[in-house]
Amino acid sequence: RFLIDPGISVVHDAGIAIDSVQVHSLHDVTEGGIATGLREVAAASGLGVAVEEDSIPVLPECREICTALGLNPLGLLASGAMLVTLPAIDVPRLLSALESEGIDAYEIGQILAPEEGLQMIGRDGEVPLPEFPRDELARYFSENR
Repeated sequence: RFLIDPGISVVHDAGIAIDSVQVHSLHDVTEGGIATGLREVAAASGLGVAVEEDSIPVLPECREICTALGLNPLGLLASGAMLVTLPAIDVPRLLSALESEGIDAYEIGQILAPEEGLQMIGRDGEVPLPEFPRDELARYFSENR
């Protein structure tokens, strides 16, 4: 059912973003997950990023599977998820436009000056954004053959 709802294509979502606000970048985060996608956006732009860990939605089913298998959902393939960077002033308009189409969207962080680095703000304070040399699911399968 997840293939259709919420779905794995971001084409419609991207179109809404482009039609609604001044988009700086769009990034489909399928392979490598949200953390890898954020690192890629930062590298491509030459900027830093700060993300709030508790602002990143993780489906309960995903969290349960990750807990059972010892996976970090931030490094897990995220088909159907997309990162959008845009001016902060446009965030409410984009969230509203996506919501009106029945698409869940969340503000999870901000782009920073490059010297600020790649940060995650969580329950334990500010830590470096996790880095995953390999998608968590691919890692799991290679270690558990």
